[in-house]
Amino acid sequence: MRFPSKFTPYANSIFIYFPKILSLLNERDRTPAELLDELQIEAQTLGDFISALDCLYALRQIDFNEKGLALRYVGKT
Repeated sequence: MRFPSKFTPYANSIFIYFPKILSLLNERDRTPAELLDELQIEAQTLGDFISALDCLYALRQIDFNEKGLALRYVGKT
């Protein structure tokens, strides 16, 4: 996981994915594959994308929907 620090700028950290993921999930529930397609994640940053999902889940910002097939934004308005 790449967290922002004095050696890792925000733009190169996993935090850059948080607002994008939450914005997409605020619109509607999506599977991780749909998020991957919509964010146009490249293979070299796939690990960062998965780490971002892990962090958002640990922070209780995202969860699985009732069927357990898609992710949803917990703070959805």
